[in-house]
Amino acid sequence: MTEIKTPQNYFTQFKEDIQKKVSQLSFQQEKQKIQELLEYMYEYPPYPIESSSQPTHPQPPKKRVKPPVTQENRCMAKLSNCGQCSRQRLKEGQLCGSHNKVQPYGLVSLCPKVLAKHAKEQNMLSHEVFAVEIQGLVFYIDHEGNVFRTEDVLNDIPNPGIIAKYNKTETGYSIPSLGLV
Repeated sequence: MTEIKTPQNYFTQFKEDIQKKVSQLSFQQEKQKIQELLEYMYEYPPYPIESSSQPTHPQPPKKRVKPPVTQENRCMAKLSNCGQCSRQRLKEGQLCGSHNKVQPYGLVSLCPKVLAKHAKEQNMLSHEVFAVEIQGLVFYIDHEGNVFRTEDVLNDIPNPGIIAKYNKTETGYSIPSLGLV
């Protein structure tokens, strides 16, 4: 038997093989009936098989469906427009995979616009704080002369504790109540 490549060739070969087998068996008494059977087989219409490589109705590619990310699960990285990253944060942190190592604009919780909005919603005071080095130590201060508890600022605690007042000098900053003059 030869190699068959298409379904149509397969059925044609099958019909020819049946004809050969009938000839080999030599049915002398039923020759007329066998001839009718063979004619019926050859006249039978082929099965309409569509090629799988060329479907008649190509389906459009499926669109990727992104699951919605709740506000609690969003990445906390700040974007250049002071907005928040829309990706889902990793299970072990507050940032997505893209911002896990680098946050070029910082965290959204430290954005003045977001802090002010959050403060209005929670009836809290909003402070824009920044880190300064005073005699080798890093302190978080605001423009109103307040020095805040470092732990409160780093842990993003609302209304961080004020531990002292600072003075601006010609050479930088001093905190007299902490002995940093």
